[in-house]
Amino acid sequence: MNAAKGSSNSYAIKKKDELERVAKSNLLVNAIINSGPREDSTRIGRASTVRRQAVDVSPLRRVNQAIWLLCTGAREAAFRNIKTIAECLADELMNAAKGSSNSYAIKKKDELERVAKSNR
Repeated sequence: MNAAKGSSNSYAIKKKDELERVAKSNLLVNAIINSGPREDSTRIGRASTVRRQAVDVSPLRRVNQAIWLLCTGAREAAFRNIKTIAECLADELMNAAKGSSNSYAIKKKDELERVAKSNR
């Protein structure tokens, strides 16, 4: 009876570990999805007559920019702080996955999209 109980406990532990692994990967994916800007602005024109035009962001650039924003936010949070870069990165990822405005990446994404909206 103990052997059967032990195997069910190990199965439950394996299942729990697997769920945690899935949750961690979903956290990263959700953070990247939430912090990638959908719209940006580009400069159109020559030297003196330059105006900005709103443009859609390609999927690859959106992912790359999201990762860059997440890393920059973690780096700035860790600068001159007692918290380590790993702790700051974990906080940044959790806030971005939730869509919280405490995240540097979410703030910057909103700012980029607001500027693009004004340049339509």
